[in-house]
Amino acid sequence: MSQADLLTQANTFADELTDLFRRVLPYDVPSFRPQSARKDDRFQIGPELDTSLGRFNDRFFSLNPLRAAGETKDDEWLSLKVLYTVDLDDARTHLRVISSTMGLWLCTDPTGRKPKRTPVFRVEYERGKRSGSPAHIHFHAESAELAWLYGRVGHPMINMSEVHFPVGGRRFRPTVEDVLKFLDDENLFANWHPGWRSHVDASQEVWHRRQAAAAVRRYPDAAIEQLTKMGHTVTPPKAGSPVESEKSRWLRLPAWLPAGRNTPD
Repeated sequence: MSQADLLTQANTFADELTDLFRRVLPYDVPSFRPQSARKDDRFQIGPELDTSLGRFNDRFFSLNPLRAAGETKDDEWLSLKVLYTVDLDDARTHLRVISSTMGLWLCTDPTGRKPKRTPVFRVEYERGKRSGSPAHIHFHAESAELAWLYGRVGHPMINMSEVHFPVGGRRFRPTVEDVLKFLDDENLFANWHPGWRSHVDASQEVWHRRQAAAAVRRYPDAAIEQLTKMGHTVTPPKAGSPVESEKSRWLRLPAWLPAGRNTPD
C-alpha cells in the first residue's frame, strides 16, 4: 500500500474515535484527525487543535475536556489525553499502532492566570520497546513503600511516575474504552450521554475481535489446532491465494460504527 492508503486508514481510525467520543460525552468534543509524524511513513492521531481550549492544547493536538454538568470551557479542570502513532504493518496491508498514550490530566486552578496541567496517570504503549512491558502505566503519585524497596535493593529512589508498571503486551492491552469505564466505575466522572456504556462495549468488542484476528495471523498453527479441537474443519489456502479476504476482516461491526478500526498491532 502507498502513503495515500495509510492516510485513508488513519482517517478512518480517527473518524471512529471521533464517533465514539461524541456518543459518550454530551457536549461538543474536538474531532480526531491524523497529523504527519516526523517519520514520513507514520501518522499521529489525536483530537484536533482547538485554540479556544487554551491550557488543554499540546503542540498539534488538544486534550479532550471532561466537563461536568454545568461547567464551561472557562472552569473545566479535568481532561483526557488520547494520542496514537500509526503506520502500516510489515506486509503493508493493515494499520498498526506504533505507540499510544491515554491519560488523565488535572488542572487544579482552572481560573487562575497561569493554570497548570498535571497528569494523574498515563497508560502507554510502545511497540518497539526492547525491555520491559510494551504496555505499561505511569502513576503520578508517591509511595514510601516503593521508595524503600528501591533503596533495599541498592537503587536510588526514583519518582513513581518513572516506573513502568506492566499491563500487557502487543495484543490485549488496555484501550481508551477501559479508561472511560474506569472513570465511571471509580465515580471520577459522571456526565455521560444516555446509553453511553453500550457504545463503549460495542467499540471494545470490535477492538478485541481485531486483536484476535491479528493473533490468528501471527499464530495460524495455534488457531488451526484449537479450531480442530472444537470440531471445525480447516482447509489450508491454495498456494498463492490470500490468507484472508478483505470481507472476512470486518467481523460483525455494530451498525453505528464505521468499518475501519483496523489496528491489529
